[in-house]
Amino acid sequence: MSDETFHSRSGYFSGTIPKGWFSSSDTSVAQSLEAWLLNDDFTAAIVIRELHLDETAKRQVEEEGLEYLAEISKSFGETDTSTTYQHQLEFSSGKTKFFSYEQHSAVITKRVIVFSINNHFFECEATPVNSLFDGTFLINLFSVQQSVITSLKFPTPLPQ
Repeated sequence: MSDETFHSRSGYFSGTIPKGWFSSSDTSVAQSLEAWLLNDDFTAAIVIRELHLDETAKRQVEEEGLEYLAEISKSFGETDTSTTYQHQLEFSSGKTKFFSYEQHSAVITKRVIVFSINNHFFECEATPVNSLFDGTFLINLFSVQQSVITSLKFPTPLPQ
C-alpha cells in the first residue's frame, strides 16, 4: 500500500491507495461511483458504489445479513446463462463485517465485496479491464482489493 489516500465522493469513507494504482476523480465517466481506483497500466479497476435500497430491502438485509445484500448485488450485475458464483465468504475487519463472492461467466470475471455502514449499503468490485488475464492476475487483483477494503476508515458520525 502507498501513503496516499482516497476519499469517497459522499464522504462516508476513506482508504489507502495501493502502490501502482491511482484514484480517478473523473465524474463525467463514473458519476455513480463512490470511489474508482485504476492500476497504472489500466488493466484492472476497483470501484465502490452505493447500493440504493428501498425500505423493504433494507429491513431484509438487517434481518438476514450481508449474504442477502450479496444476493441483491448479484441481481444488479451482468449475467448470462454461463454465470456462476463462487467463493462466497463472510469476514470482518475491525468492527466492520463484509461478504464477498466471485462472479464468473463467458463475459466477465470479478470479485464483489458488500458491506453496510449506518444504514448505507455498498459494493466493492474488482475486475480486469480487458480479457487478457490469467489466474495469477486475478489472485493479485483480489488481494489488492482485500487490502483496499481492510484499509477503509469510516468517520463518526457519517456525513448527511
